[in-house]
Amino acid sequence: MKTVRPVLLALTFFVLGIAVTAFWHSRTAGRSPMNVGREADGPLSDRTKDVLKPLTTHPTAASPPDPAVAAEVRQAIPNLTAVSVEEGKRILTGAALKDFQAAANEMKARVTQAEERFVQAQNGGSEAERQAAREQLQRVRADQAEKLNQIAERLEARIAALERLKAK
Repeated sequence: MKTVRPVLLALTFFVLGIAVTAFWHSRTAGRSPMNVGREADGPLSDRTKDVLKPLTTHPTAASPPDPAVAAEVRQAIPNLTAVSVEEGKRILTGAALKDFQAAANEMKARVTQAEERFVQAQNGGSEAERQAAREQLQRVRADQAEKLNQIAERLEARIAALERLKAK
């Protein structure tokens, strides 16, 4: 059973690595995961376009960015006027990757503890203990996914704010 924990841990970080890599690639390729429908081989139906439109439209440059997000951008990029939009995106993305790594390291202990409890419950616990351990492990993993999603959403908001600030 001592081999189960490293395998689960390796699998968790493998999946996390794939998610970070996919996110990084979508940002560096200038593509948003929300623009998938635009690359279809055939024309999109009107209904599909209606569904995709709210997902793919960005706020106009004329609308001012959220002051809190703009302050975060200015803090992350102190020399905002001297930095291009692309360089600013790289800086913000680098900071988000550090946040991803910090979140992953922070959650590592919680995930490991929950996995150990789950394995112990599987090996000799009652049905109630197994169920409780399974639910705790699912909660910890859901918390980790939520935290990573929040980092990704915050990055998107910061990039949108950067683009609006630079458009002024």
